[in-house]
Amino acid sequence: IAVVVGAGDADRSISAAVWMEWISLLLAHESPCAIVLVGTERDQATAFAIQDGVSPMIAGRLWDATGRTTLPQLATVLKRCHWAVGADTGPLHLAVAVGTSAMGFYFSRARVHETGPYGKGHWVWQADCALPETWPIQASVNIIREPATASQQEPVAGWSLWQSDHDEWGAIFRPVGNRDPQNDQRAIVWQQLSEQYLSLQGGR
Repeated sequence: IAVVVGAGDADRSISAAVWMEWISLLLAHESPCAIVLVGTERDQATAFAIQDGVSPMIAGRLWDATGRTTLPQLATVLKRCHWAVGADTGPLHLAVAVGTSAMGFYFSRARVHETGPYGKGHWVWQADCALPETWPIQASVNIIREPATASQQEPVAGWSLWQSDHDEWGAIFRPVGNRDPQNDQRAIVWQQLSEQYLSLQGGR
């Protein structure tokens, strides 16, 4: 599992404390998974803090690749992972491009419908506020362990869960556990736009 440590903007970066809790919970499970930390040189201080903060019992399953890869090398690392987890950042989308499942934590200025991972079956936790005080750590780890149980997840205060998909109109993000009232209007809006386009074409 690749953990994208930082983000392009400081206000969209997840703190070392949150990552330590998330990684510790995931690696406490008996599954044989391991984690590789990815990012740029400026993410190395956070990566070091994460490594110092986790238990020595799991430190051997945590590898640090921050600041140590070129872009092609990073793509290779991400392709070898089953999951990439992080904020709305370039490496998360690169992981999607090479076929790796993604889970994003969207907060600050990040919005799932604007920059969510493109493709089918990716997950996005969307915060209700710019600077969340709590994080869906247990719930997100549960999905990593058992993706099929996502629909059974209890709601997490301050967050909503979305899954990426495609329909005949293109990319779409569907809320998990709740019905999206705007989705009912999707086909109507596209039909109206198509009719307007054809009308303009016919008028030339």
